[in-house]
Amino acid sequence: PADQAARGWPDTVIAKTYRKDSKGRNAYEGMLALWRTHLAEGKVVRMAEPLAYIPEHKVMVQGPIAGDASLEDMLKAALADDTPDSYAQLSMYMIRAAAGLAAFHQSGVVHGAAVTLDERWAELHDLQARLGTAVPELRGAVAPLLAALEARSAASPADAPVPTHGTFNPEQVLIDGPHVGFIDFDDFSMAEPALDVGLFIAAIKDIGMNALSDEQAHDLAARRARLARLDQIGDVFLTFYERLAPISRERVALWQAWSYLRDTLHFWIKAKPAEPDNGLLMLVGQLQSMNLLPATDLREVAVNAERVRRRTGIPTARYQAFASALLAGIAVKADELAELLGVVLPFV
Repeated sequence: PADQAARGWPDTVIAKTYRKDSKGRNAYEGMLALWRTHLAEGKVVRMAEPLAYIPEHKVMVQGPIAGDASLEDMLKAALADDTPDSYAQLSMYMIRAAAGLAAFHQSGVVHGAAVTLDERWAELHDLQARLGTAVPELRGAVAPLLAALEARSAASPADAPVPTHGTFNPEQVLIDGPHVGFIDFDDFSMAEPALDVGLFIAAIKDIGMNALSDEQAHDLAARRARLARLDQIGDVFLTFYERLAPISRERVALWQAWSYLRDTLHFWIKAKPAEPDNGLLMLVGQLQSMNLLPATDLREVAVNAERVRRRTGIPTARYQAFASALLAGIAVKADELAELLGVVLPFV
């Protein structure tokens, strides 16, 4: 359009198509609101300039954003290299991403629908019902855990809503020399800052666990070591963020728990026995860090597991029931827990 041409568009533009008009409009209007703030200067974080939205084609036109790699690429490279230098460089960019997110959250923009954790718990109730349909033995098994998480959520009020990305993860952080840029504002909304921070940390762990080699992915010790490393990386991001903006660590933990439980339920519903259940491993670690699940003595489990392996004729449904009991935080006898960790996990 002539009015847009008069603004002096850049030589290179990007056209992004949407399946839903509402998504396209939301992204364009949210980015436009951000572009009217100090963030347009690009001093802390870079964002593409929104140029136009064409509703009849559900197409948004935006300016370019520099970056030949993403923070996800750097995360995978650092884990593969596994050296102090690679982790130091990764930490530097995690800090820059945290600074960019804090600036975004404090921009003062008000745009998009309100999103709450209560709504997301409701999604998990729906997934729990689907799991009960797929595996009747597990009907209602997750209910105690959901109730415990919802109680913790009710006891820890959310921070005031801020403009949020909605699906923030390392893939959406572009790297250009010393600069970082954010992309993909399709789910721009108003929510507590813990939504973006919690889901970002959860994404760090998901990416890192999925980057394990086939041999590592089936080695419980290797998976736990990788998860410990990813916890350190995520804490670098969170620690620097909270220096710049107020945030509740309890709420961050709750959003992480929501993400891991969602992934675990999807895993069980889709029945992927050939793949490692990273969601469950991350969920157990998160629940233990929140004191919602007791720590496990793996040495005792290993001894009991050898005894359990001699058993025969134990139906698969029992393995499913034990896994669901652990997932739900229900007390499990030591030999039954050994049966779960010593027999089931090696196969998944």
